[in-house]
Amino acid sequence: MIFSKPVRMATTALLFCISAVPAFAGDVTLDNLTIQEDKGVLRIARVDVTNTNFTREEVQRLLDTSADSKGSLELLARFTADRMTISGATFAGDEGTMIFAPIIATGVDKGRVARLAADGVDITLKNMDSGPGDLKIKALDIERADFAPLLNAVLAGRPDLMDFQAEKIVWAGFDLSVADEHVKADAPGGNRIRMSLRGLNATTQYQGTIPVLSSADINNLVIELPPTSEGARSLANVGYKKLDFSISGHMRYDPVTREMTIDDYTMTGVDVGRLVIAAKLGNLDPALFGPGAPEAKLAASVLANMSVLELRFVNEGAVDKGFAFAAEQQGKTAPALRSEVSMMAGQMLPLLLGGNPAALPLARGVQDFLRDSRNFTLTLKSRGAPVPLSSLAALGDPATFFALVDVQLKSNQ
Repeated sequence: MIFSKPVRMATTALLFCISAVPAFAGDVTLDNLTIQEDKGVLRIARVDVTNTNFTREEVQRLLDTSADSKGSLELLARFTADRMTISGATFAGDEGTMIFAPIIATGVDKGRVARLAADGVDITLKNMDSGPGDLKIKALDIERADFAPLLNAVLAGRPDLMDFQAEKIVWAGFDLSVADEHVKADAPGGNRIRMSLRGLNATTQYQGTIPVLSSADINNLVIELPPTSEGARSLANVGYKKLDFSISGHMRYDPVTREMTIDDYTMTGVDVGRLVIAAKLGNLDPALFGPGAPEAKLAASVLANMSVLELRFVNEGAVDKGFAFAAEQQGKTAPALRSEVSMMAGQMLPLLLGGNPAALPLARGVQDFLRDSRNFTLTLKSRGAPVPLSSLAALGDPATFFALVDVQLKSNQ
């Protein structure tokens, strides 16, 4: 996205230098490789490969994508080695520089890898309209991964078949700093847009190619805008200097019963709030979780159904800040606006829901939350048999909806 296609391919070759186990036992060492790209030069101080099925010339061609990137991918799909280490790699060109910390792959076997450990990449960007930028990609560790479906899909020109599996991913995150082209460099507080991620951890268990148990944590995606930028001023109006979000979740899937359970999928915003989602879904075809044509997956997803969906929101500042901002705009106090909006919701919601008796307790729950916004829990349960998701999407009649789904809203409990 940042560099030209040749540079991206050179980077891909480095990070994908994976693939081990048996072959024709041989060791290869390459020193001081220089690869001329269209817009720069890639230099690799040293490459060590043990017990590989490749010759010295084939290893060098694997790393050199300047002439034939497809040829390099074809080689990668055949490459095996007990271990491959790339150290001292740098790229320098018109668009910036890249400095690679050591990359180590073990147990490489034709696109599969027992472990891939990349200690990180420091990228300096230049010749950008907005000014120079910096990106630091921190350490990445992947265990028991299979890139073969991805490689084969790329080689076949079938992006719809792209797939990638890994039983464990640990990433220390990134730090990005670029200039906002709409803000002057000498503006108060500077003109840098800063983004960072503190880390990502994900584990997955598979039955064949189907993920049956997975969990993930994405920690502290932080976005900071230049203080005088339009975006920063908009955030400041509602009481925020920056955005800081995290996500975590757990999923279980049974290919036999075709049922999925989502446990505590949580999205958290610092000084915003916490949204927790739990659900039980059924009739999910295993084909939905592997490579396949988008139209086939869409057709399969239409057959899915829902037994339970629960949303729990805990307010940690977002609602209060929103009322404070809206009240100031209207020349009112926040408590007065809360009371006004709460009363309006109590009157309008039953009308919008067609006067259905189930609308009255819902309206009271909404009113309670608007008056004292601590938390709410919205629970949808099918009445009897699970409800097809296609039916829910097509419903426009509240009476039909409430006949299929029991809806409960509890506030501030």
